[in-house]
Amino acid sequence: MLGGGRISPMFRRGGGATPTPFATIIDNDFNSGNFTTVGAASPTYNSGTSITISGSGGDLNDYIRYNNWVTSRDNLSTTLRFTVDTYNGTSYGLGFKIKSINAFGQVFSFNCILITSNNAERGKIYLYGGNSAGSESANAQISGAGFAINLNDYLELNITQNDCGYVVTGYNLTQDPTRSGGSSLTYNFPLTYPFNSSIYHNTGRFGIVGFGGTQTLDYWTVTTAEYYNSDLLVVGDSKTIGFGCTSVNDRYGHLFESNNPGKYVTTNGGGSDTTAEILASLDELKSYRARYAILNIGRNDIENAVAAGTWQANYSAIVAGLVSVGTEVWHQLPLTETVLDQSALATWINANYTNIISVPATWNAATDNVADGIHPNTGGHLKIYNNAATFITL
Repeated sequence: MLGGGRISPMFRRGGGATPTPFATIIDNDFNSGNFTTVGAASPTYNSGTSITISGSGGDLNDYIRYNNWVTSRDNLSTTLRFTVDTYNGTSYGLGFKIKSINAFGQVFSFNCILITSNNAERGKIYLYGGNSAGSESANAQISGAGFAINLNDYLELNITQNDCGYVVTGYNLTQDPTRSGGSSLTYNFPLTYPFNSSIYHNTGRFGIVGFGGTQTLDYWTVTTAEYYNSDLLVVGDSKTIGFGCTSVNDRYGHLFESNNPGKYVTTNGGGSDTTAEILASLDELKSYRARYAILNIGRNDIENAVAAGTWQANYSAIVAGLVSVGTEVWHQLPLTETVLDQSALATWINANYTNIISVPATWNAATDNVADGIHPNTGGHLKIYNNAATFITL
């Protein structure tokens, strides 16, 4: 057996280090070697100090992809500052995206655009989500009044995601240096079933969208309020994210935190993620240097008929990566459904690992999941937490 990821206490959390805020993930990285051009975006890299970006006009698929980080965090803050280099009726704007890397068409991307057109939309903020139909512009959310913009004005776009909520602001720093006006948009994506109107992202890469016209970006940061040396990292797919709950506070990762004051718990993952997406984000997962991790992954591999040798190798690599930074890994056996037989996954985990978290003894796939028979409801998450807490003490 692979030992389940149990390690000596002396190696946990980097030798018992204190939980500390991450702060900066990206700090003004304008190195052309770290980006890939996608679609009709046309970037010019200005000696590492800025990027001038042009787009074909109104296409969210025209962007430059940042290659140095893969994320499934749901606690991020991003700031873009840029100059409006062209200004007319078809200069649409600049924005930020997290582009899903899902290999099976479940492209749940996040897009946020600050409009710079010389029309009634100028200064407004647009949020868009990707969906399983391949659209990058689903479920649009639009701010109220925008603000005035002139050629060569210097604009700012701020995006903060905290679990299921987004707060976005936009300002014209040339005309409003104190940020007393501007535009704003608040959006909370629902976890309740049916899941048909959400803007959120699963595991993906950062990108800068050239939504039209030409803009020069000279300030770009991505930060997070999450902690490294955390007490618990919860890793999974839409079940772990909490789809099916009444509130994000009801998901089992949050229950670990609310029932253990002073402890730091982080939930990472995305709807429809497979072991391949989780493995792609391994650098991020390792960066937490968590004391414990709970893995609840592999279900979507079974659904998408991924070869057993592939998902088993991916799963093993995830465990090995986490153990390499001092994390003790626990394995949540697949939660039974009325839709998919996950017995092959459960059998393999049981045969290869020792730190096993069983399915709750009273689990009922018909009543502990929402109507789709897949995603645990609020009561189901409470059962998952109560059961897991008998195996892991924070």
